[in-house]
Amino acid sequence: MAYHTIFIIFFSFIFFLSKGVFSQELSTNKFDKTNPKSLEWGSDFLSGKGIYLRTTDRDFEISIHGYLQIDQRSFFGPTPNILMARRARPSIDGRLFRYFSFKYAPDLGQFRTNLVVDGFVDFSYWSQFRIMAGKFRLPVGLEMQQTTRDALFIERGLTMDLIPNRSTGIQFYGDLWENRLSYQFGVFAGMQDNTNTTDFDESHGYNFAARVMTHPFINQTDHWLKALDIGIGSMYGNTNGELSNFREPAQGIGGIYFFNYQDGTIAAGQNFTIVPQFHYIQGPFRAFGEYVFRTQNVQNIAVQRTLYYQAWQIAASYILTKDDTIFDSNRIPGGVIVKEIFNPFQGHWGAVEIKARYNALYVDSHAFPLFANPNQNASSAKGWAIGVNWYFTSQTKMMLDYQQVTFQGVGGKTLGNNGVEHLLMARLQYAF
Repeated sequence: MAYHTIFIIFFSFIFFLSKGVFSQELSTNKFDKTNPKSLEWGSDFLSGKGIYLRTTDRDFEISIHGYLQIDQRSFFGPTPNILMARRARPSIDGRLFRYFSFKYAPDLGQFRTNLVVDGFVDFSYWSQFRIMAGKFRLPVGLEMQQTTRDALFIERGLTMDLIPNRSTGIQFYGDLWENRLSYQFGVFAGMQDNTNTTDFDESHGYNFAARVMTHPFINQTDHWLKALDIGIGSMYGNTNGELSNFREPAQGIGGIYFFNYQDGTIAAGQNFTIVPQFHYIQGPFRAFGEYVFRTQNVQNIAVQRTLYYQAWQIAASYILTKDDTIFDSNRIPGGVIVKEIFNPFQGHWGAVEIKARYNALYVDSHAFPLFANPNQNASSAKGWAIGVNWYFTSQTKMMLDYQQVTFQGVGGKTLGNNGVEHLLMARLQYAF
């Protein structure tokens, strides 16, 4: 019944799109066009403006956005298949006195209640020096900087097992030298050594995080490296408390836990992460990659030791139609601009993008057998993924990913029935 329901919803949605129901922007309404403080309101469910109320000079503004992701995960093995509302995220964004902005975004997907994904205020008077405070993404990993509504793959790569997600803190950031260099640094509440979902349990302690990205050719209009960005993120902290286990996919409900710490093993002090990273766009082609090196002090009843972890990924995509990719203000590859939205009656089919990824994660061999059972846990995970994204509009897409991951134990041995994960994932997404 669940499959029948999602197919009915999907084809009904495509039918309405083909009729152009969402293809028109509602006309903007104004009280007084000559007054810069006059109010105007409107809505646009295609361009991302959402529903908004603002002054004509944009000094004051409030808007409502949101997106819904319906996911299906099919495992070729003992892991149960899952159909779920992966994310259901309404958000309220606003601006006050031109230079102050805010965002509040809960997540109602996956049976969550009262989870605030993003909740922060921002002061942006100078482009060279801005301040953000609240709960938001830590400036460490590259793929994590990209919003999930614009993500290339349905789930992030194995590097996510070693990279923090969100935390509460304060961050300073800006752009220098005519946007050739961007920086972020801040201090955040301590958290687990990796976060598998958008929710997390804070640990006792703190983390300092920083990220620098260079865009050396950004101001050269016709240079083929104009959209090449190279940088590095890092984090240092001193935390104590629970450790997160590793699984694939690293986020969402369902997946294979391939590394679990033994009971009584906790984070015990210093941790350090460094993440070299890059991304590049040229016409319909885009690519990104990152390498994560992480250290973490751990202890159990008998011993304390520093463990070392590594992970990396490289991914690329190509748009088969004539639409172009864009990058957002953080210069992370963003969503796809659909020039001709889905309308088969006029011969328009949207945009189609093909993609591929390879990623790997390695656990320190000294974790065995003191902190993890070598007969039940993998010391490495290596996998690849391929897929296709079909964009009906810039805000609506269907995604299909197939990934295969191999888990190996100490000495290269394959671990039982879970030695290889075969997973087919599908997603229907609408955002406004």
